[in-house]
Amino acid sequence: MRWLMVGLVLASPWWMGALASGEAMAEGGLVVRIVDPAPVAFDLTAFGRTTHRVRVVYTNETRTPIAPTARRFHVIATRDGLVYPCDEPMGDERWPHRLDPNESHTIDLNIRCDTPLPGRYDLDIRSRPRSAADTEGQSIGTSAIVIEPGPTPPVRVPGDARLWVASMTTKEVQPAKNASVRVVVAFVNGSKREVSLAPAQALVKITRRGEKVTPCAPKLIDLAFSGTLGPGRVRSLASSVPCDLSNEGSYDVDITLTAPARAHLGTHAVRAIAVPLPHPGPTGTLPADLTP
Repeated sequence: MRWLMVGLVLASPWWMGALASGEAMAEGGLVVRIVDPAPVAFDLTAFGRTTHRVRVVYTNETRTPIAPTARRFHVIATRDGLVYPCDEPMGDERWPHRLDPNESHTIDLNIRCDTPLPGRYDLDIRSRPRSAADTEGQSIGTSAIVIEPGPTPPVRVPGDARLWVASMTTKEVQPAKNASVRVVVAFVNGSKREVSLAPAQALVKITRRGEKVTPCAPKLIDLAFSGTLGPGRVRSLASSVPCDLSNEGSYDVDITLTAPARAHLGTHAVRAIAVPLPHPGPTGTLPADLTP
């Protein structure tokens, strides 16, 4: 398992009073506190994957200076007894030579984990000396990732309580008669055992907001899901839906799963705009298959 070396920067006063609940822990003579990341809506993630900033605050509460040991970090995410994969924490690699009494520094960890269902995911923050063996290290505190449902959260697959299904679409397109709207559908295994996936279908309807005349006929898309899906894992497939979006404005993309069961997945907003405007969107790109 690889580790990323993460650095310390001078703390800003904003974190005072925003520390995670629980007692501070000691590491190398320093007191360690964890600042929780802000909650994020499911719709602003790539099926739960996005970047969260976790702050690790080291404070010298002794009466003498301390030379901190450079460390590496590792994060383990759990929910309802399942472990969810996390990428290596990202950050810089600088460490101070010493911390004077009552001096604090922070380490900003940019964390990305598979969090495919809304809810709370508990984080175990671990560290080890940079020169130590390549292990998970010692727990230095806890934090949590909170994924809020948002307007289009995953829905249970009717007839199979183990599976959830969710969708997402392109946020913006260039106005064109043959504009292509990217539709992504994903299944999530919410159980503790592997489940089999079968080919699926979804019905996509696109309408211009405020109008009754549709710019294109409803399209049934085939989704070639197959194989098995591990506990807590997510798998996605993308399709392109052509449509006449030559008129600038907002369009609603309504997606309904029709097989292996019928379930309404939600209505997504797509803007046809000649000059795309910046928008938050999911952090990073979405792979076609989020499982290994």
